[in-house]
Amino acid sequence: MTQENNTLFLLTNWGLHRVDSTGVFESHMWNLDANESSMQYFSMHKSKADRAYRGGKIVDIRSATEAEIEAHQELMKQKGREKMRLTHDRKVVVFQMIRGWNAIWPLEARSNPMAYKGMGFVDVERFS
Repeated sequence: MTQENNTLFLLTNWGLHRVDSTGVFESHMWNLDANESSMQYFSMHKSKADRAYRGGKIVDIRSATEAEIEAHQELMKQKGREKMRLTHDRKVVVFQMIRGWNAIWPLEARSNPMAYKGMGFVDVERFS
């Protein structure tokens, strides 16, 4: 029995910002389609083979501001990476961290080995 996708999986090593002391975080910006933007949960991974190092319930997905895009471009430069070429309509994922989140990148989301994002199902009740 296949479960309905409920989680957006993203590969990243940096660009996470704490919004407040209640455990609300913002990720750096992504190009997300409508289906990816409809996910309920968010899982950040350093590689597809590792368990997530952060994750939780999506509170909001909003458009990145020009100042955030400039700051991210500077971060990319500091990390020795190429700047983003497509900066239009970048999204920031705002999420409430769930302690103990350690989801595994789902097999069905590994179809494209070069992809930095995927969707899959996570049984969130096991993290409660």
